[in-house]
Amino acid sequence: MASLRGVQWMHRCSSMARSFTPVLHTASSMARAQAHSHSIHRVNPSRWLCRPLSSGPGPQHPGHLGPALNSDQPGPPPIPPFFVEIFRGMGQVVFCNHSLSGVFIAAALMVGDPQTGVMALLGCSSATSVAYLARLDRQMVSDGLAGYNGALVGCALAVFQPALPFMPPALGALGPFSSGALGDVLLTIVVGGLSAPVAAKLGPMMAPVPQWTVAFNLLALTVLGGFAAAKWYTQPPPKPKPVKLPDSTPKVIKDFSFVYEHPGMFFADLCEAAACGVAQIFVVPNPLTGLLITAGIFCYSPAAAGLTFAGAFMGNLSALALGYSYDQVQEGLWGYNAALSCLAVGIFFVPTGLPFAALAAGGAVMSTFATIGVKAVLDKVDMPCLTVPFCAVASACFLLGGRVPGLVRAKTPHSPEVNLRTYRSP
Repeated sequence: MASLRGVQWMHRCSSMARSFTPVLHTASSMARAQAHSHSIHRVNPSRWLCRPLSSGPGPQHPGHLGPALNSDQPGPPPIPPFFVEIFRGMGQVVFCNHSLSGVFIAAALMVGDPQTGVMALLGCSSATSVAYLARLDRQMVSDGLAGYNGALVGCALAVFQPALPFMPPALGALGPFSSGALGDVLLTIVVGGLSAPVAAKLGPMMAPVPQWTVAFNLLALTVLGGFAAAKWYTQPPPKPKPVKLPDSTPKVIKDFSFVYEHPGMFFADLCEAAACGVAQIFVVPNPLTGLLITAGIFCYSPAAAGLTFAGAFMGNLSALALGYSYDQVQEGLWGYNAALSCLAVGIFFVPTGLPFAALAAGGAVMSTFATIGVKAVLDKVDMPCLTVPFCAVASACFLLGGRVPGLVRAKTPHSPEVNLRTYRSP
C-alpha cells in the first residue's frame, strides 16, 4: 500500500509538460517506480542548490524534480550595467573600482544624511547618463570614472545649497526639503552631468598626472562663486558687525597637558575624528558614516582602508599640533584631504618599504599645510576649500615617483596588495 501511494505521489509532482495518462499499477510498473524513486536519493543535493544561486546554466535535473529546478528555467536576471556603473562611480571617489564598495558608501551616506546620499546618487547617475549620450570612452564609463565627480558635486550642492536664497518664497510651504533642495536638484542634474565631459577633457590635458577631483572642484567652486556673486549683487549687503576688542584668549591650543592626563580619551577622540574625516570626503560629519565608508573600502582593499583611516588620523593630529580648533578637528574638517592623499599614494605607488610609508605619511601631513593655505584664500570670499588641497598634494606626490630612490609607481594602479603582487611577479 505504501509503495502504491509513493507511485501516485511521484506522478502528481511530475513536470506540467508531461501528459497525464492513466497509470496501470502493475507489478512491473511498481518495480520500475521503486527503482526510479531510489535514484532520486543518489542525486547530489548540492547540485540542486547551485541552480537558484547562480545565473549560469544549471545541471541537468530529472524531470520529476519539477519545473522550478528544471535546467531549462532561466537564472536570476543580471543587474543592468548602468546601475553597476553608478555604484562603481560612488566607489571611485575613494579609488575603489568595485560596485560593492559603492553600495557601502551609498548606504553610509543614507545613514549620515539621507539628502546628501540622494543627491550624490543623482549626481553620479546624471554624469553616467551624459557619458553615455556623449559616447565617451566605454571603459571609462564601465569603471565608474565618469560618475564620481558628479557624486561629489551632488554632495557639495546638498550641503552648501547655493540656490536656496533664490528660490520663490511660496515653495516654503512644501517643506524645508522641497524649498531648499528643488533648485539644487536641478543644479546637480546639470552640473553633475557636465562633470563627465569636463573630466574627459581634463584627463589628457593633465597627463600623466591623474585629474583626481579637479573637475569637481572646478565646477563646484564656479557654481558656488557664481551664486555668491549673484547674491551679493541682488541683495543688500548685511549690516556691518560691531568691532570686537581683541580677545586675550589665544586662538591656538598650546597646553597639551590633557594629552598626558587622559591619553586613552584623547586617542579615542582622535579615532572618532578620523572616522568623521573619512565621512567628510562626502561632506557628511558623521563617525558612523565614516566607519561604513571605511568598510566599503575594505571590501576592495584592506590596505587601502587602513591607509585612508591612518591618513585622516595623521591629518587631524597635525592640525592639533599646529594649534587649530579642537572642535574643527572633531568634525573631521582637517582629516578628509589627508585621508585622500594617503590613499592616493597607496593606489598609485608600490608599497616597497620605508620610502612608500614616508610618502604616505608626508602626504597626509602636507595636506594639512595645503588646507591652511587654501582656506586662507577661499575664506576671504566665503568659499569652501573642498578637495583642492588633496589635488595639489596628490599631484606633487605622483610627480615624485621615479625621481626619489625607492619610490616605485605602479604600472597599472590598483590596490596596494595588487600593486605589490604585480611588482614582485616575474
